[in-house]
Amino acid sequence: MHKTRKDGVAEALTKAAKKYIGNDFGVQFAKFYSIRSVRKGGMTHNRSNRNLSTQEEYARSGHMAPGMNGNAEGYIDSTPALSAPGGMSLAGYTDPHGEHVPMNFRSLGGLVRDSIERFISNLFVNNVECLQEGGINREVLVTCAACIIGWYNNLVRDVGSIHQAAQKSQLSDDSVTLSAGAPGWRLVLKSWSKRIKDRFDEDNP
Repeated sequence: MHKTRKDGVAEALTKAAKKYIGNDFGVQFAKFYSIRSVRKGGMTHNRSNRNLSTQEEYARSGHMAPGMNGNAEGYIDSTPALSAPGGMSLAGYTDPHGEHVPMNFRSLGGLVRDSIERFISNLFVNNVECLQEGGINREVLVTCAACIIGWYNNLVRDVGSIHQAAQKSQLSDDSVTLSAGAPGWRLVLKSWSKRIKDRFDEDNP
């Protein structure tokens, strides 16, 4: 081992890690990982813990002190650990360092699990293996579905307000073809919505 170059050791460890990950999660998934990912993940986890000092973090990772080894801080700077509090602050959280829990289905109990899975299957077009039921990133899709349902009442209320405003203002547009049985303001609203969205998609390919 002493005769092996440092990068040779890292390469051997990376091959072993890729083989292990590939067996469990697939070769394509393993391509994104190296032995550096393990060190980077551990340091990121420790840096995000505000009760752990930088000295304690470095003692665990085996790196030299800050300023003596650019690798260590490079690992941290390239991960979301340090930027997350700023993002939370911009999102409106008063305590950006607190533990925040995304919307979930836990309040509904376990009896509705099958109903939730059916809803998710019909809500999303999902052909990504890791997002399928039982996949390692399935929770991302479940969280998205919980957010959609969680905000449903607010969305309906907002839609009601939009309809009310459009009706009161007698929304009109001569370029929109009206049809019998449908309120003119609603047809105009739908037409405007489509045109605005289409233009947005064109301007942002």
